Amino acid sequence: MGFGRPSISGGGGGSGTITAVTAGTALGGGGTAGGVTVNLDISELSDGVVATADKFLLLDSDGSTQILESVDDTAAKLPKLTSEEVIAVASDYILFLDGGATGDCKKESIADLATAIAGTGISASSGVLNADNNGTVTSLTAAADSGSGSAITSSGTLTFTGGTGVTSSVSGTTVTMNADNNGTVTSVTPAADSGSASAITSSGTLTFTGGTNVTTSVSGTAVTINASGGGSVSSVTPAADSGSGSAITTSGTLTFTGGTNVTTSVSGTTVTINSSASGGGGASILEVQVFS
Repeated sequence: MGFGRPSISGGGGGSGTITAVTAGTALGGGGTAGGVTVNLDISELSDGVVATADKFLLLDSDGSTQILESVDDTAAKLPKLTSEEVIAVASDYILFLDGGATGDCKKESIADLATAIAGTGISASSGVLNADNNGTVTSLTAAADSGSGSAITSSGTLTFTGGTGVTSSVSGTTVTMNADNNGTVTSVTPAADSGSASAITSSGTLTFTGGTNVTTSVSGTAVTINASGGGSVSSVTPAADSGSGSAITTSGTLTFTGGTNVTTSVSGTTVTINSSASGGGGASILEVQVFS
């Protein structure tokens, strides 16, 4: 039901005396004599449903112009007219469309929204979401190349212990493992075609003694083996702390191969055995010269 214009009675033919003013819909007042007043009376209007095409009367910002404005335009403009404020998630509310894009506008607290969206492993308190599982390590078991470790399930210390030739150190959250074996030769055992020898484990002398038609000489760290009397070496068999070698009886190559922290080099008839570890300084530990 909309506004109705007041009806005017009296006169005729476009002229005459007004005898009555009757108020229309949503208007009150009127009369048949004297000064007549007509007033707006919205109590006479019936309820309706707001639609996007509906309009309502506004007084323009100039203070005098009356205008019509649509519900759609007003809804689009109103959020822009609000002032900015710091949100309080424990007590503030938000607007939402209930039931979908065409539902009615309702309000709900942010705290209730947080509670509603909290899923598995997440809890909400006063509008704040919290992860129930914060990633704490619940069990830590030490493992290595050999042996077995026990799980640390609450609190404890995971200890890194150095083994043979290894030391460990810690600073803050960093554990450093160091090799403290600098490559020093700890044992030398001489071997030959026959007989047995004792290991030199600390200090001593490794002696090269000439046999039949063979002489030896030493200068510094170089041992020279010489054939005397015009004889020829008929067989050479390599030997070491472990393993077995094959005899060279005619011609072939006797190879000196470096092992852990040891390198070898050859120049002419001289084989040089070197310590390659950092603590050894790369020094020559033995030179062997062979002369036919």
